[in-house]
Amino acid sequence: MQQNTLNFDLSVEEIFPALLAGATLAPSREIFGSEGTEDYG
Repeated sequence: MQQNTLNFDLSVEEIFPALLAGATLAPSREIFGSEGTEDYG
């Protein structure tokens, strides 16, 4: 794990600043399926 490069997941640079600013992350039902999102809206 320590030898992974920083570019293993560049979406982290886009997601975390938005979350720290108060944004909400909503998973897409088309991508994750409806059974996984039914419990949370």
